Amino acid sequence: MAAEDTPAKRPRKPRQPFLPKKLAAVRRKSVSYEKKKAVVESAKQELQAAVDEARDAGASWPEIAEATGMGSRQVAEIRFSTAGQKRNNRSKK
Repeated sequence: MAAEDTPAKRPRKPRQPFLPKKLAAVRRKSVSYEKKKAVVESAKQELQAAVDEARDAGASWPEIAEATGMGSRQVAEIRFSTAGQKRNNRSKK
């Protein structure tokens, strides 16, 4: 039997894991959510670093509140000093 006599085999499609369409859509949204979450976390860290740098340079809490668009120095102080204290406590452990 010659090679020309054998029928040509169709190339196989790569097998995809079974995922219903709705589950696949949820998975795509989950990946998108994780990416957005990472971007937000990065922005928070950058803002905290900028506030820490401003405080080290002598900026007052009212100045930081005004620059960040917060309503009062108390809000800014609670938001940024608490985050710094939590971060420092975690690094000591």
